[in-house]
Amino acid sequence: MVIGIDVGGTTIKFGVIKLNGEIAFAKRIDTMQAAAAGITDAMIKEVKSIIAEFPEVEGIGIGFPGLVSKDRKNVILLPNVPGVANEEVVAKFKKELPKLIVKIENDAKCAALGELQFGEAKGMTDFLFISLGTGVGGGYICDKKLFLGSRGNATEVGHMFTPMEGKTVEQHLGLHQITEYANNLAKDPAFATSDLSKQNINPKLIFEAATKGDKLALAVWEHVGKALGYGLISMMRFSDVNKFVIGGGVAGAFDFFIPQTEKTIRENLPAYYCDGIEFRKASDGENAGILGAASLIYHSYGDN
Repeated sequence: MVIGIDVGGTTIKFGVIKLNGEIAFAKRIDTMQAAAAGITDAMIKEVKSIIAEFPEVEGIGIGFPGLVSKDRKNVILLPNVPGVANEEVVAKFKKELPKLIVKIENDAKCAALGELQFGEAKGMTDFLFISLGTGVGGGYICDKKLFLGSRGNATEVGHMFTPMEGKTVEQHLGLHQITEYANNLAKDPAFATSDLSKQNINPKLIFEAATKGDKLALAVWEHVGKALGYGLISMMRFSDVNKFVIGGGVAGAFDFFIPQTEKTIRENLPAYYCDGIEFRKASDGENAGILGAASLIYHSYGDN
């Protein structure tokens, strides 16, 4: 068994994960309270409590929503968690729990490994994982290995620019940005009959409206698909990859935006890149974070 820890902007999730991906135990704590107390110290306290109940735990994998050092020992920056920067995570854990393997990684890269180890990408050798949630993250698996780049923080897909208003992928596809786009469309007389124009719009409502054929909702997901397509075009040119696994909360609307994503790619790339192109919806769902973190240990990734 291993412990997977998913550090999010709101909550930190803990899970005890078996080799087959079964979750034997799960718990969550408030991120900001943990950060105020010292985020690593707060996690160590919880881990010690878990180990008291599950002494067979062999390692700890932790996914962070930000930049990590190239040697995978320190967290450099967590943009959505104030006060956490240059945190010596591995050293602190090893001091308190010297017998356990401890590894850290960016959360989207963890999710990519999790899909490879436990989920939809099991058996694949090369694919790009895209996380669509509050922000947009990415993880590139090449020959079953995670691509990190020269300084360890490659594949930040959300910060790549698109030709759409000169904005980045994340500036179009973050949850708040999708909602803002829908609210702006709702002001257009062309969508006056949409049920969404009479509601306090959020991504869940946009999805539900799309299932009923609402034109405004469908236009929103078409916009999402187009922006994602442009982001993937750049990644395809750079990495030569054409297999994609899409996760995160926005992936629930996969069937509504992926057709436009593929259309945008095919309209802007030669057949070489598009032949055999494939999109899969991630299967780890709400447990992607802790399963991905646990996979750092089960996938024999890194050497801490």
